[in-house]
Amino acid sequence: MEEERKIIKINNKEKGERLDRFLTSYTSLSRERIKGLIKEKYITINGTPKKPSYILQEGDIVSIYIPPPKKMKVLPEEGDIEIIYEDKYIAVINKPAGISVHPSPGVYEGTLVNILLSKFKDLSGIGGIERPGIVHRLDKDTSGIMLIAKEEKTHLALALAFKERRIQKTYLAVVHGIIEEGRAKIDAPIGRDPMDRKKMKVTLTKSKDALTYIEVIKRFKKGYTYIKAYPKTGRTHQIRVHLSYIGHPLAGDQKYLRKKDDAPIKRHALHAYNIKFIHPITKEEMEFSAEIPSDFRSLLNWLEAP
Repeated sequence: MEEERKIIKINNKEKGERLDRFLTSYTSLSRERIKGLIKEKYITINGTPKKPSYILQEGDIVSIYIPPPKKMKVLPEEGDIEIIYEDKYIAVINKPAGISVHPSPGVYEGTLVNILLSKFKDLSGIGGIERPGIVHRLDKDTSGIMLIAKEEKTHLALALAFKERRIQKTYLAVVHGIIEEGRAKIDAPIGRDPMDRKKMKVTLTKSKDALTYIEVIKRFKKGYTYIKAYPKTGRTHQIRVHLSYIGHPLAGDQKYLRKKDDAPIKRHALHAYNIKFIHPITKEEMEFSAEIPSDFRSLLNWLEAP
C-alpha cells in the first residue's frame, strides 16, 4: 500500500463529533491506528495537531497523512500443513484453524506464510513481500482448503479468476437454530461495523455487494443445522456475517454470536471443504476437497448423540 493523503472539510452534519470517532467511521482504519496517527502528528486540524478527543467544528479542515507501511521481513518456519496437490505452478493446501494466513502488525511469526516459505522455496516476492503466493485468504479460525500460486503468471491468473467469480468454493458450517428452507439465498451488502472496526456487518453505508447461497445438510434436535455455504463474493467475514444476519450465527463464533453457546468447539464452526477451478496454465478442470478436522468432526458427533 502506498502513502495516502486526504483533506476533509467538516460540514454541519459532522460537527460535534470526536475527531477519532469521526475518522474511524470515515476511513477503513481502526480507532487505535487513528489515535496513533494523531499522536504522531500525521493528522491535523486547520494545520494544527489536536487530541483524539477534539470536538469537530463546522468548517474545520482535517488533513490526514497515512504513511506507507514498513515492510516486514518474513522468515520461513517449519510447520505441519497438509499439501493436497502440488505442481510447478500451484499448490492446494489444507489450512488448520488457529493460524493467521499472513503477517500483520504485531504478528510476524507463526503464520501460514511463514510455513509456506519453508515448504515452497520459490515463493519469495510472488504476491508481495508479506503475502507470497497468497491469492485468497481464510479467517484465522476457519480451517480448510486454499489455493497457492507458485509463480507470478499463475498468481495474476488466479487473482483474476477470483475477481471474476470463476472459482467455486464450498464451505461446511454448523449454525444455531433450525433452518426450515432446504436452500436459501442471502443477498445483503457488507461493510465495516462503525461501532467495532474489527467486525463487519450488513449495512447500506460504505458497503460492498455480498452474495451467499446455503443448502441444508441436516437438522439436529439440539437446535443446530449443518449446512453447505457457497459464497459468490469474497467479502471479509462474509459467511459469518450473512448467517448471523439471518438469525443463524455459526456455532462457536464469539465475534458474531449474541447468545449462549453450548456447542463443544473452541472456534467458529466453518470449514472450507471444496474448491473447483480451471488450472491457469494447463486449462484442466480441477477439484479438491479438504478433510474435515477433528474438532469439527467431534462437534458433528456431539450433535448426532442422543
